[in-house]
Amino acid sequence: MVLKKIPAGDYALITSEKGPAGKVVVGAWQKVWALEDKAQLGGTRAYKADFEVYDSRSADPQNSQVDLYIGLK
Repeated sequence: MVLKKIPAGDYALITSEKGPAGKVVVGAWQKVWALEDKAQLGGTRAYKADFEVYDSRSADPQNSQVDLYIGLK
């Protein structure tokens, strides 16, 4: 793990499917980009701080699961 300073605020949590990291991370972002209704995300995107968390579930790059945190206004 690497410690980074993240701005305080509200974030939507999107968890990827399990599978190859390159595929599931892209798939999770595609879900975010496809959301047309801000209510589906829990609010309006802030476009200030989005980040991905790769924890113990992503230790095997062929069977990974990653969390996306999407900054909200």
